[in-house]
Amino acid sequence: MFSVSINTYADSMRCKNRLVSTGDSKATVLLKCGEPWLKEDHSYTVTEKRNSDIYRYNQQDNGFNGHGASREVTRLIKVEKWTYNVGRNKFLRIITFKEGMIESIETGDRAN
Repeated sequence: MFSVSINTYADSMRCKNRLVSTGDSKATVLLKCGEPWLKEDHSYTVTEKRNSDIYRYNQQDNGFNGHGASREVTRLIKVEKWTYNVGRNKFLRIITFKEGMIESIETGDRAN
């Protein structure tokens, strides 16, 4: 017997007749849905190149000259997955938060 786990994605989910959607904050989800059945979290770092223009006053040209400079910036990205068990034999709902906002909502396996 084979068991296949297929997660589907949605932009929103209902909690007690209240809707939460991608872009909502963790506080909004807690108010509308309550505490999750399971919380998981992890973090990762991202290094980005940032370009900035540096301007210098040039007396000879009687104006400003600019040139681009780049620098690397490293940021820590926090990701949390909250799983809601909405009832026996119903599909689990998994909300992924990135930096405190809903990034995705998935439908998981059936709850026992």
